[in-house]
Amino acid sequence: MTDDKAGQPKLDVVFRPIQTEQNKITEFYRCVPVLRAADGSFTDAPKALRKGETPDELWAKNRVVLRAGMDGLKTAIMRGMNTKLLLPVHAKCALNKRTATELIALFKEYDAPLRKRIMIDVFGLPDELSVDTMDDVTIPLMAITDKMLAHPPVGLDDFKVFSNLNYMGMTLDLMNEEWGADKLSARLDDFALNTRHWRLRPFVTGVKTPSILQAVNDVTPYGVDGRGHGADSSHVPTEWPLGR
Repeated sequence: MTDDKAGQPKLDVVFRPIQTEQNKITEFYRCVPVLRAADGSFTDAPKALRKGETPDELWAKNRVVLRAGMDGLKTAIMRGMNTKLLLPVHAKCALNKRTATELIALFKEYDAPLRKRIMIDVFGLPDELSVDTMDDVTIPLMAITDKMLAHPPVGLDDFKVFSNLNYMGMTLDLMNEEWGADKLSARLDDFALNTRHWRLRPFVTGVKTPSILQAVNDVTPYGVDGRGHGADSSHVPTEWPLGR
């Protein structure tokens, strides 16, 4: 947990359950950045990890979230739970050699069995995405895990490069916002079609309301999470909240 000014909300995390298709995976959580007030209340901060011009600025925030997530996972496993965790990594942190080295070092502080329980969700990819850039992003991450998802840049509808690099799936982030029904339906249909065309699994995050959740479920994503679906927790719950 960190803050820049006294009295200001602090960057922290919550653990949000991910509902997977036919409950193929249970005890699976997304590590979500939030801004936490002094009284313990929090608000989603989906853009918090995107603010920063340099890899150092981005890494300073991403590091807080990753460490909090890994510590929470470690505690859950020590309690005998079977938790799996999806963690966010900004692409620029993997592209910069120094921050990529620090990224790998952070995960290496945790033992290999714990690292096998994580997936990485890559976001912040450049709009102009080349094969070489994706190679440079992916190679450092493969030192951590071989289970990766990616947020496609806006406007990209050809996911071949992700399939060729053995990504498990793609993530559509609805950013915890309201959506018009027609716009949302078209966006979800295109995303699901493009993802499955390349034999990738579609994940949808940032689902704000039950009505948006219903629209998301209509395209049968592999995984879905959001404030409109499942309870957030400051620690990994001892009981899986979404049933089996």
